[in-house]
Amino acid sequence: MVGGGAEWMATTNILIRAEYLYYNIHANQTGVSPIFPPIPGVPLAPTQSWANYNVQVARIAASYKF
Repeated sequence: MVGGGAEWMATTNILIRAEYLYYNIHANQTGVSPIFPPIPGVPLAPTQSWANYNVQVARIAASYKF
């Protein structure tokens, strides 16, 4: 994950901000610890896998200071 942002005081009471985030999730496979005590019919080491994902998030916001 990498990102950056900035905040600007437009007036004495109004703040404007912007943010950008980039997530790079690599293909992976994980195993879950064996279940203890074992439950009949439930596999001992289920796995999860996912593909490569690149997620980009941009946000803008405004705030009012009282």
